[in-house]
Amino acid sequence: MHFLIPRTIYRRLLLEPGNPLTLIKTRIVDHMHRTYKKPGHRSPLFTVCETEPRVVTTFENFDSLLTPPDHVSRRPSDTYYVNKSHCLRAHTSAHQYQLLKEGLDAFIVIGDVYRRDEIDRTHYPCFHQVEGVRLFSSHQLFNTLPGAELPVLENTERTPAKQEKHTEDAAKALEIQLKTTLE
Repeated sequence: MHFLIPRTIYRRLLLEPGNPLTLIKTRIVDHMHRTYKKPGHRSPLFTVCETEPRVVTTFENFDSLLTPPDHVSRRPSDTYYVNKSHCLRAHTSAHQYQLLKEGLDAFIVIGDVYRRDEIDRTHYPCFHQVEGVRLFSSHQLFNTLPGAELPVLENTERTPAKQEKHTEDAAKALEIQLKTTLE
């Protein structure tokens, strides 16, 4: 493991008051909490998850995200392995499976992530990510009357416009939701 990794792990830049990364994180969280509320409530829709462990299982980092067994990102030259079954997370998506399993349906994951890279003026083995996840029912996605929902899932082929399990309508509605959220 690169000598900078332990120092980076213990520094916790995203918690340092006044750090530019902390300021950006705070603005993002404030925006999401101000803009998105639970229906019929004043409480924020999105749960903020920023204390998730940096060491994750290979299942969490790869398998739960459907990363093929022979994908280049699994190689020891690209990932910091702690042992055969654990590694430093390569992305905050490594926590999606567990958070969804715990029942969260709208959350933001914030954290530092680690990838093996040649260190130079544009590359460093640690960087920071913010990602949002939200589950939609057919009713929420299409804003239809209960009982008149359009199908969200189907068993078809993957196309450039959609994944193999989503309908074209669902893919388009999700695209609109995402673009609206990011504006």
